[in-house]
Amino acid sequence: MAKKPLGDILAVRAVNQYRRRDVFAYLGLRYYLENAAARSNHWAHDAAMSVALTSPKPSYFESQHFKEFSDDGSVVHRALFIPGPNEAYAEAAILAECERHAEFANPACVHSYLLAPPEYRMGVFVNYFQGLRRRHDSIAEACQADTDAVVRYLDAKKFYPSIAADRAIEVWNQTAKTSGLASRYADAGTKLLENYAEAGNNALLTGPMFAHLVSNLVMREIDVEFSSETSIRYIRYVDDITLVGASSAVSEATKRLQDRMHSLGIGLHSQDTSKSIQVNAAGWLLGKDDFQQESGLTWLHLVRWIKQLLVRDPANRDLIQQQFRDHQIRIPVRDYSQVSREVGYLEWIVNMSKLRWFRRSVRSVSISDVIQLAARLRKRYEAEITPLIQESLSSTDFSRKRLIPQIRFRASRLIYLADESKLLELAIEMGKLPELAFHSAVMKAVATGQIDELLSMGVNASQAAAQPLRAAMKSGKTTFALFPKTKQQSLAVLLMNGVKVEHDAEPEVDSPLVHFARNGVNLDMMMQSDEPAFQELACLHGISDARHSAMFETAFDEDESLALDAIDQLNQSGNTG
Repeated sequence: MAKKPLGDILAVRAVNQYRRRDVFAYLGLRYYLENAAARSNHWAHDAAMSVALTSPKPSYFESQHFKEFSDDGSVVHRALFIPGPNEAYAEAAILAECERHAEFANPACVHSYLLAPPEYRMGVFVNYFQGLRRRHDSIAEACQADTDAVVRYLDAKKFYPSIAADRAIEVWNQTAKTSGLASRYADAGTKLLENYAEAGNNALLTGPMFAHLVSNLVMREIDVEFSSETSIRYIRYVDDITLVGASSAVSEATKRLQDRMHSLGIGLHSQDTSKSIQVNAAGWLLGKDDFQQESGLTWLHLVRWIKQLLVRDPANRDLIQQQFRDHQIRIPVRDYSQVSREVGYLEWIVNMSKLRWFRRSVRSVSISDVIQLAARLRKRYEAEITPLIQESLSSTDFSRKRLIPQIRFRASRLIYLADESKLLELAIEMGKLPELAFHSAVMKAVATGQIDELLSMGVNASQAAAQPLRAAMKSGKTTFALFPKTKQQSLAVLLMNGVKVEHDAEPEVDSPLVHFARNGVNLDMMMQSDEPAFQELACLHGISDARHSAMFETAFDEDESLALDAIDQLNQSGNTG
């Protein structure tokens, strides 16, 4: 397929990026981009940018995401301030323009939020996992160079909300001027940062994609200073900093780093907490292969095979989904029929055969092939996860830190593959590990349909469970009668995904958002809502019955990711700043 114009790339980039970030942002973009003209290069760089520059008042949807449990067992939420679809689209245009200027590129020591190269379609940033793997490789290289060294992990407190908006604007303007960034993009970036200041207590917001680029620019001076030192190796991923070197050099650098971070208003977690760990290099190297790719037929093959089946014959979608349900496979089956009709089916197949991911399967796969591979992966992950859980229960500090990501990898995939009894068994065992409480709650909800704990946790937890629940046609059950803000949002996410929710008692839910999720939009709702972000979403939806679940189940573009929310939400939950 001939490469699409940049504007088309920006549309699918924004959709792919925000699908992994937040469900409300994704839905807003999908409704916004129903207008075919909005997918164009002209619209992204002119119309969306112009609206972003002239908007009189910032409008962000405050989405409540699970962060962690406090010491007393209560849920701690992270508020994500989600931009409206026009601003999200303008962000994509600004970030694409920044990528063309070397001054915005990350230093070699920084591995988070790498700006997407021109032909990249999976997001405005390169997939987060690539950055995590590069960070791991950098630490391995430093440890192999000096096996007598120590590795110190440091973690910033409330990273984004600690960055003053005035400082962010100053650094952005300096970099834009030095790079020669066109004034329209420079001014638009300043406008977004002014919006953040107004909406977020004069600080950088957690949520918008543009904030990630700016946070890296704010940290640039520190990154360059510490990475140029010869006595230590400095490596950063968002708010996680790793120092490698002789024990005395690392201790001295840690003190100086604390002072430098403090000058920016950013604190580091104290060294006596679980978020600050030190291990010797020889011990760290025991895990140097933790990020090695799976061998043989893998999860990636399974995802590619499913997508190949769907794009080869979109009419078989219902048959594939039913076969999956018969085998307790909860992977969603997207509808590509509308995308294929836009160009005609024969041209669609010819075009798809030119895409690299479509050709990677060495043979034409069948539904039976997919189900057999899913069964093999189910068996493999179940055999691997149990000993990892048991080892984690008896491990502390770095050993446990190593094991947790390995458990998360398998757990998030078993949410789609394991039968209900095994899923519940694993959820109970994983619930003994505080670092896996999020995963445990989602697994319990998917296995049993009981969603009380899930509703209390927030939007990311509900979205992680909603997709497999919907794929299995399983209802959610709650005993709650009262629904404060977080539970309203969580309930709305389930309903938007088409999950039926059964209540033990008649619920008291006086919420426009829940009404919107369950019933769609009427004129009164449009006129009476006093929340601009919600009103914009309702207007884009239009006056009609709810049609959200169709958006989740229908592909926007042939290059839209086969989104698997349990993987994206669960594995990114600790990497949002």
